[in-house]
Amino acid sequence: MEIWSLFHQNRQTEDVFNRKMTLRDKLHNILRERFPNCGLYVVGSSMTGLGVKSSDIDMCLMLTDSEVKWFTNRKKLLKNFHSVKYLFHKYKFLYDMQVIYAKVPILKFAEFESGIEVDLNINNTIGIRNTQLLSSYARIDKRLPPLVVLAKIWARHHHINDAKHNSLSSYSIVLMVIHYLQYRCQPPVLPCLQKLQSDKFLPNTDIRNLKLHEDLPDYISENHEDLGDLFKGFLKYYSEEFNYQKNAISIRLGCVIPREDAVYNSSPKNKVAHWKFLCIEEPFDLTNTARAVFNPEVFEHIQYVFRISCNRIIKMSNLNSILS
Repeated sequence: MEIWSLFHQNRQTEDVFNRKMTLRDKLHNILRERFPNCGLYVVGSSMTGLGVKSSDIDMCLMLTDSEVKWFTNRKKLLKNFHSVKYLFHKYKFLYDMQVIYAKVPILKFAEFESGIEVDLNINNTIGIRNTQLLSSYARIDKRLPPLVVLAKIWARHHHINDAKHNSLSSYSIVLMVIHYLQYRCQPPVLPCLQKLQSDKFLPNTDIRNLKLHEDLPDYISENHEDLGDLFKGFLKYYSEEFNYQKNAISIRLGCVIPREDAVYNSSPKNKVAHWKFLCIEEPFDLTNTARAVFNPEVFEHIQYVFRISCNRIIKMSNLNSILS
């Protein structure tokens, strides 16, 4: 009951969702001035049902030239970013605008009225694909959304949910929860959707043909553990059982894979240098979603937080022991 209550208090509300969609429509209309045939997709936790009410909104601007890839056309892509920034500057309801030159460059800004913060990327189709996949996982078992929300709140409380400071991204946390429910739980709570529906979740299909609410397979878990036991198991798995030196997480395959297989796969975006302490395979482009965790002290702190939280919750059996 504690976890369900926490989930209902912190999940994204219908009102927040509607504000985000209204903002998306306003921005799309503005962008059409410069890019008449563009698409604007809301991606990430705002759409998957795995977000908290304080989450920002991630958007992907799809230009008609589907061949724009930031690796091969970086100058062209950054030129488009500055075109968007110039276009938005004319509108006073937006503020604090800046281009962030990250692995996937983004334009960051916020809306005055709602305070909603936006991260906008261009032609990063992976975000659209994994939004479809995670949305399907969120709908296949009702226990996943509250577990993810709890994991995010817990990680933020312990300062291990900030990729900008070399810890875990929210996306990595979601994949860690899904992996635990797929692989460690016996019987599994979640199936491996990319195996069950191999024709639905492919890395190269036309994104215009993707459905956010994809048809789900006939799957009912035989695992009847409650949320409390599942969260304890999640903490125990990553504090005592998961072998960080030898294994990588793969929800694409529904199992662990040898670290070397992940490091040296032939994906065009994959880089050996990105696989350091925590290895989580992105289910479409096969890169490491946890590449920000390259500082050994931060990694040790992440492990410490899992261990101490596991010990506390087993000993005291209440959420306050790990959230206060």
